[in-house]
Amino acid sequence: MADFNSWNDLEAMIAEEPMLDPSAFDNLRLLDRNGGSGFLNRMVDLFCRRAPELIQQIRAAAQRGDTDSLHRAAHSLKTSSATLGARKLAVLCRQLEARAKTTLFEDREVLMSAIEVEYSKVEQALAGQVEKTPH
Repeated sequence: MADFNSWNDLEAMIAEEPMLDPSAFDNLRLLDRNGGSGFLNRMVDLFCRRAPELIQQIRAAAQRGDTDSLHRAAHSLKTSSATLGARKLAVLCRQLEARAKTTLFEDREVLMSAIEVEYSKVEQALAGQVEKTPH
């Protein structure tokens, strides 16, 4: 588990990761039976609807001290982020997932804030990708 003491440390930790990995989009396109981007577009739509719910669940679980729910929601968001190639977001979620059942409360707060900020960036980037993608 990487250590960080501030937002700047966290930014440095994920700086090398691309916001969106284009190879994930290519892999999702390969799964489309029609050879287009319909499947990819549906996955992006599902992610953009589900991720805010997961982020809300993460916040609520942290406030309740429900480490199991926090771990589960962080894991779900990590997995769906990785599927779409949102690597920075996936790394942040992995860090939160690893800390979900620890007493590192300050780390969790920094991570939750970073996840919210990164999700906003990813959501905008995904919208741009879907618009560029031929249907």
